[in-house]
Amino acid sequence: MCGNLPFSDEDDAVVGGGDVRGPSFIDAALEARLEAQLASMSVAELRQAVAEHNRRYHVEARPLISDGLFDRLLRRLGELAPSAPEVEEIAPFAESVSKIVHTVPMLSLDKAYDLGTIANWFAKFNGPALATPKVDGVACSVRYDASGNLAMAATRGDGSTGEEITDHVRQIPLIPPRISAGPLEVRGEVYIPLSVFRRFEAHFANPRNLAAGAIKHKDAARSAAYGLHFFAYDLLGEELSERQKLARLADLGFVTLECQVVHDVDEVEVYYRDLAARRMQLDYEVDGVVVRVDDRAQQLALGVTAHHPRYALAYKFQGDSGESVLEDVAWSVSRSGAINPVALVQPVLLSGAMVSRATLHNLAFMESLELSQGARLLLTRRGGVIPHVEALVAPGEVAIAVPTHCPSCGEETVRNGDVLYCSRPEACSAKEIAALKHFVDAIGCKGFGKKVIAKLFDGGLVREPADFFLLDQEALLSVDGVQRRGADNLLQALSGCKRLSLERFLAALAIARLGKVQSALLAGHFKRLAAVRAATVEEIAEIPGFGDTVAGAIVGGVRAMHGRIERLLDLVEVEEVSEEAGRSERGERLAGQRVLITGTLSGGMTRQEAEQKAREAGAVLARSVNAQLDILVVGEKPSATKTQKAEALRSTGVALEILDEEAFLRLIAPDAGE
Repeated sequence: MCGNLPFSDEDDAVVGGGDVRGPSFIDAALEARLEAQLASMSVAELRQAVAEHNRRYHVEARPLISDGLFDRLLRRLGELAPSAPEVEEIAPFAESVSKIVHTVPMLSLDKAYDLGTIANWFAKFNGPALATPKVDGVACSVRYDASGNLAMAATRGDGSTGEEITDHVRQIPLIPPRISAGPLEVRGEVYIPLSVFRRFEAHFANPRNLAAGAIKHKDAARSAAYGLHFFAYDLLGEELSERQKLARLADLGFVTLECQVVHDVDEVEVYYRDLAARRMQLDYEVDGVVVRVDDRAQQLALGVTAHHPRYALAYKFQGDSGESVLEDVAWSVSRSGAINPVALVQPVLLSGAMVSRATLHNLAFMESLELSQGARLLLTRRGGVIPHVEALVAPGEVAIAVPTHCPSCGEETVRNGDVLYCSRPEACSAKEIAALKHFVDAIGCKGFGKKVIAKLFDGGLVREPADFFLLDQEALLSVDGVQRRGADNLLQALSGCKRLSLERFLAALAIARLGKVQSALLAGHFKRLAAVRAATVEEIAEIPGFGDTVAGAIVGGVRAMHGRIERLLDLVEVEEVSEEAGRSERGERLAGQRVLITGTLSGGMTRQEAEQKAREAGAVLARSVNAQLDILVVGEKPSATKTQKAEALRSTGVALEILDEEAFLRLIAPDAGE
């Protein structure tokens, strides 16, 4: 069963017969509700949601949520209940059509959303791979008999058994009724060109759904009216490499996909970004890049799982994409004093939401795009959530000016590497408001939104962390928008935060280079706040995971916070760390924290063992470096892309810890070496 397997995606729509389906738009309210509930959903709820939206997508061709959200629901279910039938289940098909058993299963593709996954995949084989666009259409199989005549065609169905569409396929001009060889099986993607879809877009949600309905129209002869096209991407019956397959398919008269030979993750990323930039100029929808091992022998060695071939991967665009026009750039000040650009664009619908703002990461990224007002940009809601500017499609006319003064306080700006900073962050209101927001979030005090904190700050009621604990009902009711019940809830939340662990107290201070993990290490090492405050650079630098630079930043930050710490200590109690408590808390130290390991570990523990230890300590294993990541563990020969992105995020104020192997092992196996 390890023959020439197809490269279809589990998102191919299969409707249940009858007329072509009508509009099916993303339900933005439902999507937002599921996003909010995802982390807390039970296995039963996840199973029900996956089954329901799988049915709506494949059977009805009327999806209510984006592909990105469905993938996250499925991944979450796979994490909690890997043996759940919905994890492996492919959509059912209607009972009213003939069923065809595939000669070789039409497996799904495993998905990747970050370069680390791609890099790990490349490490499993030698030689080149082939990158092609991932066409968002309907996968099907076309069989030719020994005389080269088209004998049968079927949809992918559940991967093992599909629905017969022979008469429908005969209506597609790009599928030859006869070829010069046989018996052979050709697999590919049925799609409707975007130029053709414009005739139907007033009545149908997207080309994929229209193609799914047209290929199953109850009157096969009418399929031709919808202008169906076909890309061939796989050939069964001859032992060929992937490049040879595409050449052979072209010789047989099929239209094949463009392709690029790639040798490593960097070349995949170049092709990915190039395709993303060209995406809006293509006459067909794509939702990512397919990379597959070129050599046949390597494919056989890698094999397949019950769900996907190990020698192929879909590197998917991280959410719905669309073009918009850049109207201006706003500049946002973070709690570290970093001033980061935000693209203000003409509203565009992405993943069911209207987007008018998108992140530009930092000054260096904005400059690399050479942005100007009026430029056309490619935007993506990564993971269906955060809007990002991915590429410049066409330049504008008026260059974007980099601010010479802080947009919040008016002080001069300074540049440090890739990032722009306010030169006097201690006097910057936006920076202070962001730091206050960080404080209440870090101590676990719920209810204080950024707008409320800004009003408290502007009214002179809260200017430093201790001021939160001096608030009373009268002060809170003086803030516009705060009602009596809300004020009582805020005061109750503050009352519950007057006793803090040393680890949480340190992390809440918003000191540069002192995040959750470093705070945990300091607390475990020094036990008492007084000892931390008295520690020298040399003493902290001796602790694995710190070093002189980090230690210097922490010592300087703690000293600068002397007055604020003293005022806090008049109002809250900071617990010491006893030896017994330290031992009992070790297994929970990473509770809920997102951890990613890059590179190899040399301390006698395999990467898999380290990941298992992290899980046992309560960590959640992440797949990519982003603003939600808490810890990046850097071993030997790490991914340069991951470490550079982590450093860039840290420079913008994201509380992301970068640990070496020794520091990480102390967290997950603290008794090692004692």
